[in-house]
Amino acid sequence: MGYRQVRLMDGDSPTISNPVEADGNILENDMLKINFNKNGTLAITDKTTGKQVFTGTGCRAVVIDDKSDTWSHDIKAFDNEIGDLVMLK
Repeated sequence: MGYRQVRLMDGDSPTISNPVEADGNILENDMLKINFNKNGTLAITDKTTGKQVFTGTGCRAVVIDDKSDTWSHDIKAFDNEIGDLVMLK
């Protein structure tokens, strides 16, 4: 199996060149804008092209009933939806 040794040292914090900004239901950086809609769906816009890369019900935050172990042994599908973002509000 092996091991790894990690050493922590004092230092300056790195400068973040592409920070994420949050305002209401929007997350945005230089490359992407993500809108979280009230109905639980979200839309992702590629700001370099101006095109929506994901939108509608195919991109919806859901809660699934996952009783598997860490590696999901013997799980063929995660299809037992028990809630969604709208329900959690």
